[in-house]
Amino acid sequence: MKTVVVNIIVFFLFIGCSKKEKVKEPQIHLVSSALIDNFVMGEQKTRYEYYIVSNYDSNEEKALNLIRMFNEDLIRNKESIINNYDLYNRAFYKESEKTPYDFANDYGFSPDYIDDHSEDLICYISMDKRVIFKDTIVKWNSSCENIK
Repeated sequence: MKTVVVNIIVFFLFIGCSKKEKVKEPQIHLVSSALIDNFVMGEQKTRYEYYIVSNYDSNEEKALNLIRMFNEDLIRNKESIINNYDLYNRAFYKESEKTPYDFANDYGFSPDYIDDHSEDLICYISMDKRVIFKDTIVKWNSSCENIK
């Protein structure tokens, strides 16, 4: 009886020790995307996109490479964005206790917006297009350049 119990314990220890913990790959999750039409001074279209990168700390290099690849389509299609929007903002945040991958803005008594989580901000891309008289001025800003 003792040997059976000892064998069972050894068996479970062997199984428990032989399992390798899988390292989770970084993933990008869309948290919020909004298209806002402002009609203050003519029509102005604004697009906001907020993404959470889960498992960022498990492999930072892979996460940054994933963001780089994710933004390639945006960079290739700059003209399309300029033609369709007056303001365009895309931000990437790392998943944390305060910023989970399924984060939702809280508009209640004590509001909590994704923009308030700057400690988890990885990088952003923004475009601002202004028409002054007949000239169109386009300005791109990016903190993601350090990951190119």
